Amino acid sequence: MPANPKALVVLALALMSGACRAVAEANATAQKPRPSGEYSLHYQGRNRTYTIRLPQGRESEVGLPLVVALHGAPGDAANLEQFTALTEKAGREGFIIVYPNGTSAESKTFLNWNSGSCCGYAWQNKVDDLGFLRLLAIRLTQEYEVDRERIYALGFSKGGMLAYLLACEAADIYTGFADIGGAFNYGDCRPAHETEMLIVHGRKDPAIPFGTGVPDRRSPLADDESRPVEFAVDFWRRFNGCVAQKTKHEKGAEITRYACERGKLRLIVFPEDGHVWPGALAGLAGAERASSSLSLNDAIWQFWREPKKPLR
Repeated sequence: MPANPKALVVLALALMSGACRAVAEANATAQKPRPSGEYSLHYQGRNRTYTIRLPQGRESEVGLPLVVALHGAPGDAANLEQFTALTEKAGREGFIIVYPNGTSAESKTFLNWNSGSCCGYAWQNKVDDLGFLRLLAIRLTQEYEVDRERIYALGFSKGGMLAYLLACEAADIYTGFADIGGAFNYGDCRPAHETEMLIVHGRKDPAIPFGTGVPDRRSPLADDESRPVEFAVDFWRRFNGCVAQKTKHEKGAEITRYACERGKLRLIVFPEDGHVWPGALAGLAGAERASSSLSLNDAIWQFWREPKKPLR
């Protein structure tokens, strides 16, 4: 019995429609963002590793902020996550957090960064950490459809120095930055956009001096020498067009807020502390015990969430 031509057309259309749906479903599956876990990104001949954590219950949500957290040296991503409780903070506030790893010749836990100035394995071997963190932020922004206006970088110690470098060279990608116990050693910093800069330091830090005045910006640095904290404050004050407001004392910290023509600036000083991350558990690599009861995690996120305070 000859087939009905109309029936054949209907059957063909149905098969085509089913095939299209199958292709669409396969593509959707292939493009599905990866869950929390440890991953690697091949960059300039190296497998660069990182850990990403999505806020529980909001894993499929788009438009979330992204925070890149940089460990100190010595240190690694696992140590920073374990002892700072940043992942727990991200879960409560609803942001994605990623912990990249630096590099080393041999050790898997004694890692370093090339923050643009002396010293260590990464600097000596010209590891392009700046390029790696630019690419990582771009990839994660696309994969998780994060809010492009809320991409932040924070770092402790050598990681803080790298956060400063990102502010100088990657402000077209990153919105805000927080340096905890790092040094701003760059004489030719030209950010592409206004910045949101939080500077956190212990006045008795034995590694990075706080300073008693703004040093000569033209003086070259010797190996292992760092500019004092007041150099960083002065630079970002001038860059963002800021005027200091009254300093307030809170839980053993001195908090100076600024009104700015553009961007934001805040300074948090712990007068009785050295190289610290207040609120971190004992065990954070390179950190001393903090006397302040201030939660640094809360202070960082509060700063980034607050609207800019304009000059009047």
